[in-house]
This record gives sequence, structure tokens and C-alpha cells, in this order.
Amino acid sequence: MADIKKRLPRLTELTRGCAVRVAGQDYEFLNFDYSRTNRNLEPNCDCINLLNEMINVDIDKVKIIGHKPTFNDFLEWLMGYFGHGEIRINKNGELSYNSDGDVTYFGVVWDLSKPYLEDQSLELIAFAHRTIVINND
Repeated sequence: MADIKKRLPRLTELTRGCAVRVAGQDYEFLNFDYSRTNRNLEPNCDCINLLNEMINVDIDKVKIIGHKPTFNDFLEWLMGYFGHGEIRINKNGELSYNSDGDVTYFGVVWDLSKPYLEDQSLELIAFAHRTIVINND
């Protein structure tokens, strides 16, 4: 998934829900607490809210792990790659691309009950990896 995150910049934005690592501990980032940041006693630190915890930390020491890739992220990348036409998904989750009446079936099925790429079949994960990583090199 790391290769995919590198090619989808939105996944590494430090926004709500982003996985981060601080001093070897993994957290879910919520937001910056600017009301407390200015009262820090530590120079060059920001007060950030993490899931179940608020800490003061030098933001340069926060490692961004990123958001989990979702179906929307994958579709957005596909549309950017193809540039025109339509990405279609039927009620069974089968993906296809239609451009001026020429239909290409990708041969993979997205389980619509699972929004995250990591929860999909190995075939679909491999297809997404091949499609995104190889076509971005």
C-alpha cells in the first residue's frame, strides 16, 4: 500500500484520520490545537490532537503514515489516468471503462461492502497496484 500512497498525494495529507507515528507510537491524527500551541513552553512545538491524546511535539518529528486508500481514491486515480470516458461499476462490483462505445472490462470485482482497498481480494489489490504504481513510473 505504501507504493500506492506515494502516487495518491491526498493520502499523505496531514488531515483528520491520517495515521501518524510519534516517538515509535502509532496514532490517528485529529487536528492541530492552535489555542494551546502559542502557550507551549517548548520552542518549535505544536500541540496536536491525536485520537484519545493531546501532545506537544515538534511537527518535524511526526512521521506521516497516511490514510488508507479507498474505492473513491482508486476511482479518482482511474479517471485522471484515462482522462475521458466513464468508469462503470455494476451491482456485482465489476469494474469497466467505456470510451466512445468501446468497453474495456478490467476483470476485477470490488466488494462494495468494504470501502478500503486493503480489505479487497488479492486479485483486486494486485490490479490496483499494477495499475497505479506501474502507470505512474
